[in-house]
Amino acid sequence: MNYYLWYWAVLIVLIHHVNCCRACITHYGCKVDNRSLFCNKHLDLTKGSEYIRTLEICHLNKTELILSVILQNFPNLNSLIVKYSSFKKISAKHLTEDYSNLEEIVFNNISINSIDESIFNKFKGLKVLDLRNNTLQLIHNGTVHHLEHIPTVYLSGNTWNCSQNLDWVHYLNDSVIPDLENLTCYGEPFPGKPLNFVTKVIRQANLECPSTCKCNLINVFRNSEIEELQAVVEVNCSRRNLTTLPEFLPKYARILKVQQNMIEDLSPLTKNPIYRDVTDLYIDHNLIHTIDLLEGSFWLRNFRVLSLKGNNLSELPTYAMDNALEVNPNMPNAIMLYLGNNPWRCDCIFTPGFQENILVKYQPQIADLPDVRCSYIENDDNSMSPIVGLSRASICQLPNEYSIRALDLLNGVLASLIVLVLGKLAYDYYYFKKTGKLPWIVTKMP
Repeated sequence: MNYYLWYWAVLIVLIHHVNCCRACITHYGCKVDNRSLFCNKHLDLTKGSEYIRTLEICHLNKTELILSVILQNFPNLNSLIVKYSSFKKISAKHLTEDYSNLEEIVFNNISINSIDESIFNKFKGLKVLDLRNNTLQLIHNGTVHHLEHIPTVYLSGNTWNCSQNLDWVHYLNDSVIPDLENLTCYGEPFPGKPLNFVTKVIRQANLECPSTCKCNLINVFRNSEIEELQAVVEVNCSRRNLTTLPEFLPKYARILKVQQNMIEDLSPLTKNPIYRDVTDLYIDHNLIHTIDLLEGSFWLRNFRVLSLKGNNLSELPTYAMDNALEVNPNMPNAIMLYLGNNPWRCDCIFTPGFQENILVKYQPQIADLPDVRCSYIENDDNSMSPIVGLSRASICQLPNEYSIRALDLLNGVLASLIVLVLGKLAYDYYYFKKTGKLPWIVTKMP
């Protein structure tokens, strides 16, 4: 058993060293093999020769790699390979000749964070450029255009910065860069997300964004149900003096912010198909006075965030909202409602149902519950009171001094007349039984 463990351990170590650098399996220094020179932790320029076609360097502890020094000593190189070293910079200074013989450059795991575009002017015959597993954050536009003339370029495993301008990515060609789809963002805001997809979404969002709005990519995720990449684009149209919701939105628009406008109508949520994908709507401080038209709609059954703060709502379709929330697939953790700072009516007809079926039942989902208050009414005890804390008695109480209205007075008169008629009828019946005489009114009837 121990023999097999030892065997596999040795095999793994050997494979690692072979992949790392062929020089790593030898001692410190350089080794010539046919027309190739392999150097580990050391570069012996005295072995420079027109005879060498391949130079491979491993684990060299220097901060700058000066190409002119190498190529002057190895003028007929076809392949230059540098791996697992500490170079921070690749210098193209003093490159005076056209090194058209050089067909392959490999810089792997050497921590370079930029490429001097002037390098490519001297390597007209370059066929393969391998820059994998470095710390490149971006490629300048001038360098990108040079890359287009190299048949094969590898760029994966770098620390691409997706918080900066990504226009340069648009010009990368997957026919030149086989691993283009493997390039990923490093760090915030999209760690580990595909660089090419992020760039395409940002570019499309900017092209399709309404002219008065600002569009930003917020998140990228993989939809496990359809096994596709999805994005979340935020469209911000706040403070734009809008009177209606935008007629068009970019692809992947999921969040719409239209705060502090003059919007009254929410019908686009039910009529315009682009709003089926909008899950988060922030429409605070507008002129919304009703959401009745959302009753039974697809949007109301599937939203995540609905913020209606500071509008003109006095009531809402309580049971329609309750039913929609009960079937909403985003319940309970992803739903958020904002209903505060509206002039809510507080009476015995609307408030008890609103209080019980919305405010109490969905208290965890209502973020501004203390701000959901009765409208201001002078001399009303409930004026500006938080609705969730009102008792049924305080909502449905009668006025302290009950004023008799005309209808009440009429009812009293009618009741009195009925009593008089019944009393007269009882008296006439008693009089007839006692005397046998008919009532006077009966004797006068024809």
